[in-house]
Amino acid sequence: MLPGDHSSIIQPSTPEDPVYRVLRARIAEAQGHERLAGGPARMGRILQNSPMRKQSPRLAARLEGYGSRHRLTVSNTGTVDIRNVSVVAPAEASSFRLMDRDLPVDVLRPGETIRLPVAVVMGGGKSIFDIEMTGLLENGESVQFFSKISI
Repeated sequence: MLPGDHSSIIQPSTPEDPVYRVLRARIAEAQGHERLAGGPARMGRILQNSPMRKQSPRLAARLEGYGSRHRLTVSNTGTVDIRNVSVVAPAEASSFRLMDRDLPVDVLRPGETIRLPVAVVMGGGKSIFDIEMTGLLENGESVQFFSKISI
């Protein structure tokens, strides 16, 4: 070996080389990975527990149908149960009549939808208004939501 010639000292390591495996294991250990040396690489963060979804109540409403077959669809788009769900149309929307004989709804779970029959008559009243939806959370807290409706 000549002075300044380091070609015999620096050689690329291969996965079969024991030094390579030991170094990879030490690097993984220092990074906090529970990965075996030579094992498949993991992508992203390693989480100890699955992430919890934020608990949030949310009701949404929309008018569906045409002619005499209108329905008001109310959906729980949140992540918690909402109990004692009621829906009210404002008095100034006189051309919109909600058939509320099925209200209040005992419980509306996340992802569930109810369809309420609606009578839409021509003439009089506002054609764009907010539907008010109210309910109670498990802890007894009252919640209130509004959805814009256009006839």
